[in-house]
Amino acid sequence: MTTAYPSIFPGLQFQLKRGDGASPEVFSLLAVATTKSFKSTSDTEDVNLVDAAAPTALPARFSTVRALVEDITFSGATDAENYKKLYDDQRTYVAHNYQLIVPGTGAQGGGIIALPALVSDLEMSSSDNGVVRFSCTLKGQGRSTYTLAS
Repeated sequence: MTTAYPSIFPGLQFQLKRGDGASPEVFSLLAVATTKSFKSTSDTEDVNLVDAAAPTALPARFSTVRALVEDITFSGATDAENYKKLYDDQRTYVAHNYQLIVPGTGAQGGGIIALPALVSDLEMSSSDNGVVRFSCTLKGQGRSTYTLAS
């Protein structure tokens, strides 16, 4: 009997790119981003309903999806050029296009998650005179798309 193990990919291949806004748009690697996260959440409203046939039983929860919320968070070592781009993005109040590269072939699920997003949180810090680091949160504007690799 053989076991089918999943094909795990290295973090170096999970990349974050930022679009330049030109036409056609060119995406550049945010190489300083050493941690990357994509979070997709269903924003729900819950209600607890009583069963009319058994009014003394515990109510059952039912949820209604109100919105799909998608965010990208990332952090890493700071270089001035990339930090300045994010700093300026936060102050333009305009969504920019970002891509998360998911490694692998299309058959393996690899491809590109694309999301227009606003910079909502941007932080720069240093500890004990060490390397200057940053963290950033992007709030998705609209829906992401997931295009499988060709």
